[in-house]
Amino acid sequence: MQTVLGVFHVSGIMELAGHLRSFEFLVNVQYISLSIAG
Repeated sequence: MQTVLGVFHVSGIMELAGHLRSFEFLVNVQYISLSIAG
């Protein structure tokens, strides 16, 4: 049971990190386009 929770916890952290990374990528793209337009 402990190992199952551990694996679920790690995969949840990886998924959250993926979401944060994609969000950061979108923010960077928006910032770059703004700086180019400005």
